[in-house]
Amino acid sequence: MTYLFWSFAVVWIGLFAYIRALMRRTSALEQEMRRLGGGVSDAPRTGQHTEERPGPVRRDVPSPVSRAAP
Repeated sequence: MTYLFWSFAVVWIGLFAYIRALMRRTSALEQEMRRLGGGVSDAPRTGQHTEERPGPVRRDVPSPVSRAAP
């Protein structure tokens, strides 16, 4: 029965060490971004991308392919 306790403890210690390593890596990346001038906001991370996406394609403007001669 003690092996179950120790295996459970090892799993939690490993998980804790892994999370700490991720936190250190994130902190290092944030510092690097600040150093390069791309400031990091203190807003919560939502996981949503904020990249600019092109708007819908206008159908009234013919594409270059449709203007080509047959």
